[in-house]
Amino acid sequence: MLTTSGWQEIRRLRLVAVDDEGHPDSVERCARLLGTTSVYPLDMYLGIDNLPFKATADEALRIARAGATSPSYRDAARLLEDDFGVRLSDVFVREVTEYVGEIVLWEDRRLAELAVAAHDPSAIRSSRRGRRPKGGYTLFAEADGAMPDELQDEGGTAWKEGKLGVVFRSDELVESGTDANGAPKRRIGRREYVCTTEGADELRARMLRAMRDNGLGDASFVVVIGDGAKWIRRMRDELVPKGKFVLDLYHLKENAMEFAQHIHGGDRSLYYPWWKSVCAELEAGDWRKVLARPEVAEYREKNTPDNVCNLYRYLWANRDAVDYPAYRERGWFVGSGAIESGNKTVMQERMKRAGMQWRESSAETLLALRCKVRSGLWESHVVPLVRERYRTHHLEPGNVREAQRRAHSKKSAG
Repeated sequence: MLTTSGWQEIRRLRLVAVDDEGHPDSVERCARLLGTTSVYPLDMYLGIDNLPFKATADEALRIARAGATSPSYRDAARLLEDDFGVRLSDVFVREVTEYVGEIVLWEDRRLAELAVAAHDPSAIRSSRRGRRPKGGYTLFAEADGAMPDELQDEGGTAWKEGKLGVVFRSDELVESGTDANGAPKRRIGRREYVCTTEGADELRARMLRAMRDNGLGDASFVVVIGDGAKWIRRMRDELVPKGKFVLDLYHLKENAMEFAQHIHGGDRSLYYPWWKSVCAELEAGDWRKVLARPEVAEYREKNTPDNVCNLYRYLWANRDAVDYPAYRERGWFVGSGAIESGNKTVMQERMKRAGMQWRESSAETLLALRCKVRSGLWESHVVPLVRERYRTHHLEPGNVREAQRRAHSKKSAG
């Protein structure tokens, strides 16, 4: 054991159940009553015999945070050894991280179910039309998909889309200088991420919980920003039907570039000027001019290759979400930079490293922890949740150490 005086060797007595003539069923009875065939009396006296991994709640939290934030479990084990002199295996770090992650994930699911059950879209103040009242704020929600590598039970690998969402408020933005045109730049202060590999319905429930926790009921406006995927628009329709959906301008420009390269055969001298003029029209809100271009209108009934966006159909399907001048006048974001950043910091830098493969259950528990870390919610959400789980499930009220703590507390209070 590492103490303030250095490493100290502690010998513990271990009692092992053994069948003999007088007690032929000792092993079976110990397994049935204690869940094990050997006990350490000192551990029982200290009240740690029932702790998962023989680690206290705070130690488990420390290990889990290292496991969730390090590039790999092996790196986390090295970090813990360097910082605290504790030598742990990467398998042990993974098991503790997944255990803590399961606690957090279970709570996320429970709160999401409660949010869905209590949700009434028609009762949300943010659904009203008209001008934003003085002092009000806009609630922004962005969503996107990413692709971690999942290891299936049969041993094969398959790409499975993970879905990420982020929620933040306009009154918590931070001014950070000006851009090249002299316009003020804004940086997102507090934000909350939610993530899952369990599909759009599960993300939608967790997004609702995050939006409610971040002031959905009192927001003047709700703005959902996405790349036009049907599941994102459906999320807006079901959660805040009168909220505004904004098509990510930069994603639209990327699709316009693909389309420009396609129709001009990859000749930069032709496709680049065409693309620039289209982008100018889109930023000015002249999407009708873009659709009226002969080379675009031609694809109203014509298909593009599978890897090329059909600009006409894409723009027409999202024509109600591309009034960028009006959005900017209201101070709204028109790009999904927050979610793109989250894809990198929450998912990719940990889940898509070379040689990594994941089972869905392992990915879910790790992502639950990473969302809390990147949202700044570790101390306020994860720590009390895990401590409460330990108190109610692993610290028996009748053990000697707990009785000593209560007696000491009463003495101190007196």
